Amino acid sequence: SISNVYWINTADGDIQINAGMGFEAPTIRSQLAEYRKGPLPYLILTQGHVDHVGGVSQLRQPETKLVAQEN
Repeated sequence: SISNVYWINTADGDIQINAGMGFEAPTIRSQLAEYRKGPLPYLILTQGHVDHVGGVSQLRQPETKLVAQEN
């Protein structure tokens, strides 16, 4: 993956920060798999550039809350 994506394990569930570019989603998913403890409750986007949001549709799960700036 060439985008900056971060994973945080918390007592309340996992948090992913940024989603990379769309074509990176399979690589990001496999690279983070060993750290996953369960469903992804939160996906936080730090900005609207494609290297931060491009993989959202592929990485977001039905129960995932997307956290981003409104505009």
